[in-house]
Amino acid sequence: MDLREKKERLKPLIWDLKRMFHRNHNGRGNPYYRLWFAVLERALQDLCERNPSIRRDAELWFKSDRRGVGSFLWVCELLDFNPQWLRKRLMPFLEGCNEGGGEKESFGRGIRDSV
Repeated sequence: MDLREKKERLKPLIWDLKRMFHRNHNGRGNPYYRLWFAVLERALQDLCERNPSIRRDAELWFKSDRRGVGSFLWVCELLDFNPQWLRKRLMPFLEGCNEGGGEKESFGRGIRDSV
């Protein structure tokens, strides 16, 4: 699927996550939760980036099993999202990502290392 189609197909998922976020955090939530929701939303948008390096970093972040601060699993836990449910919804967008090898350079690891 091309990037435009990918972006259109991600829109309903982003809206579902926004509804879940507002439900889980009583409307707008506190700024800390809003910040981490914005990180998740940006990672979803990065799946549609023209730059293949940015796309790959986002794909690796979603596939990573790391649990440190800033990781996909950590963000899901913080926001009360089920990571397995979200990954299942994202599978069509993550098909092109090789889970092995380059994970050391993934977005999630970069956040943890820079904090």
